[in-house]
Amino acid sequence: MLRAAMEPNPTSSALVDLRALSALSPARRVDALLSRTDAKAAVQSLEPFALYHLVREVGLEDCAELCQLASDEQVQAFVDLDCWRKDEVDTASLVPWLQVFMEAGDKRMARVLSSLDPEPVVLLLKECIIVFHLEDGIPPAEIDEHGIAYETLDGVWAFAFITQDDDRQQFVRQLLRRWYHLDIQRARAALEGVSWELVFNMTETAYRDRSIRMAELGFVPFDEAAGLYARLGLEKLRRELVGAAAERGQPEVHSRLGNGPLPDLYRERFQGGTFLESCIAEATLPDVLGQQIVAVANKALSAEPADPRDLEAVRLTFDRVRGLLDIGLEFVAGGNVRLGADILETAHVQYIVQAGHNVVMGLADQARRVFGSTDLVAALTVIDDAPYSLLDPSDRGLIQSLLLARPLYHAREESFARPFGSSADARTAASRLTMLAFEVTALYGLLGVKPDALRELVYSDDVQPAVELISLGTLLRTCVLLWALDAPEPLRAIRPSELASIAPVSAARLVEVGGQRLSASPDLADDAKAVAAAWLQSTAATLEDELGGLSAAALRAGDASATMFGSTFLVAE
Repeated sequence: MLRAAMEPNPTSSALVDLRALSALSPARRVDALLSRTDAKAAVQSLEPFALYHLVREVGLEDCAELCQLASDEQVQAFVDLDCWRKDEVDTASLVPWLQVFMEAGDKRMARVLSSLDPEPVVLLLKECIIVFHLEDGIPPAEIDEHGIAYETLDGVWAFAFITQDDDRQQFVRQLLRRWYHLDIQRARAALEGVSWELVFNMTETAYRDRSIRMAELGFVPFDEAAGLYARLGLEKLRRELVGAAAERGQPEVHSRLGNGPLPDLYRERFQGGTFLESCIAEATLPDVLGQQIVAVANKALSAEPADPRDLEAVRLTFDRVRGLLDIGLEFVAGGNVRLGADILETAHVQYIVQAGHNVVMGLADQARRVFGSTDLVAALTVIDDAPYSLLDPSDRGLIQSLLLARPLYHAREESFARPFGSSADARTAASRLTMLAFEVTALYGLLGVKPDALRELVYSDDVQPAVELISLGTLLRTCVLLWALDAPEPLRAIRPSELASIAPVSAARLVEVGGQRLSASPDLADDAKAVAAAWLQSTAATLEDELGGLSAAALRAGDASATMFGSTFLVAE
């Protein structure tokens, strides 16, 4: 891979084998680019955003030579991406970039100073110096009277430092001397700008021009970017995208995503095994696909809003976009890989991402309908100030993550919420939501448990486990055991000795008894019976795993204590 990344393309020295580069660590990617015989052309063939983030990953000090090979467009992108805080120039961030090019040859430095927007550089100077005109070599009276030390490079314009930072003074002095040496007219124009131009006017001009360039990279204004997450009619969108794929002709220009212009920090997020990647492998992709993915990801950064300099924020946002792209593509294509490939060849990535977002919002709507009501939140909260305390941590995380303005996914095996990463996440979330909705309905609907009676029960002194360990699963497993014991109460604590009559606990027996109870329930809708059966199988299997090893004799003898059962069911001490 390293040799492949270092070797020039035999047909075009400006085409970098990004697939080979992406297999290398960021630092080795830099080495591979610089080791090529066509290093300058190779560097300049990279998308500005991709090159910028490679520099950010490795560090500017270690990428000085790489940056010095960059094109004017790429250098301007470095400043646009790295040297602004919202609508203000961050002059402190501009200094390291200028220092990199001050170490380059005269021709390269002159090129940078002539091609960059002048306003950020002048604003940097304006923070450090005051500038005045010399008349016959004589400074203005106020300068002379106060004995202000000043310097001049041409006997016409002079400057005095207003910054007390020695390093900044030295930098400005070197910059101006170099500028005068390379292009005296532009240097004088810069000093004149320091003297006369208003900060507001320069900032406004620079911000306007930067906004145009940033929009070309996908960093559009927030109001426009927020449209990426607009609510759309999913079925209408599906018909349009499938219809366009069916009517398309053969694309004239094709490529593989492996050679498309995806930044490395995006490319590394494709790890295989998703529907999207199956479709990519099947498709002959248009050259613009990679550019579309970058543009949509950058639009998502604007919609968050997130700082494009923050690599973790960029990765997190791209993970969301990649996940929504996978979810949307599988939904639109109905799981058909060939159709998904056709859609990738014809549809703009943004429409597919929007389809994925609306699928996720459908899950959020489902969670809000079932779990968002004040009454149900109260019913699932038995510990004050701990909403949904009856849900186990992962299910609680799932619900609370789905109810966010920008829904996230909380996997069972993870301790944190994250963006939906694939259509598999969406399917799993839908399945878990359906099961949780059934369990809530079963407890408070089919079984008729009352929230007030439940709170009284779990806070009883003779009931184990402690209330903070009790979950919806604890309560429902208790109900299933009461069914097997043929107890009349829908819910109560069980004495360990009572289990002797059904020991050893068998999942098959619990499913049989539970199935009879559920079938006899007039409130169980036909479309919920499959969910109920799956829930009963899972619950019975859990009870057999936890209790199947207990013998009737041991239970009658009192050898089983309440602490042995943990949070499996409610135990009466």
